[in-house]
Amino acid sequence: MQLFFTFLQLSQLIFLLLLIAYASFLVISLVIGGVHLYEKREHRSRLATHADDVGGVCYRPGL
Repeated sequence: MQLFFTFLQLSQLIFLLLLIAYASFLVISLVIGGVHLYEKREHRSRLATHADDVGGVCYRPGL
């Protein structure tokens, strides 16, 4: 009977460790995903502002 309770305690410990590892993985994934989305938005914003800045050059064909 003692062997059975030892097995239950060991399985409980393994379950808790796996649960902590999984929760940590989810938090890290959220942080990395948020950083990736922020960088993507910043890159698009820089491209949009760069495309809007034509530098004052006006090209009219045929003149």
